[in-house]
Amino acid sequence: MKYKLAFLAIMFFGLTAYYFVHNGYYPVAIVNSRMILARDFEREFNSALIYYQNALATYSDQKIDLTRVADFVLELRRATLDNLIEDVLISNELKGRLGDSLEKVLAELPSFNESAAALYGLAPSEFKERVLVPQAHREFLESYLVKEKSNLQDWLADSKGFASVYIFVGRFHWDAGVALK
Repeated sequence: MKYKLAFLAIMFFGLTAYYFVHNGYYPVAIVNSRMILARDFEREFNSALIYYQNALATYSDQKIDLTRVADFVLELRRATLDNLIEDVLISNELKGRLGDSLEKVLAELPSFNESAAALYGLAPSEFKERVLVPQAHREFLESYLVKEKSNLQDWLADSKGFASVYIFVGRFHWDAGVALK
């Protein structure tokens, strides 16, 4: 009986771990104690890849599969991770400055139709969450920083330098505020 319980416990934990890993519920980075999940990273990367493929198809006569250009894919992954880290830092700063009033302002953001979201390969609600809200965060913080006679790039450089960032994605590491290959 004892072995059956041990076997069932191991199976339960194994299946649970498989579920979490398979669905991307594990961190690829932790930024100031806030996790960036693999599923969010992959969604951001895929939407950026779709955007670049659509732009290439629109503005170029050549048919190039960007997923086959290893350097491009690696750089896009690095840029996506860096952008997600910046979004976390900006979001945390705004929550500290604005508190609950931030959510009220963000609720008033317009939603986009299917064609705008299709450019990124996202549903309209996802487009708002993944593209519009982070951009609004940046603009709100930038307006506060202008009042303080500072700019967003300087603030980001300082904030990245002091941020506690742990990256768990292979090939990337955090060095003095920059996600590097």
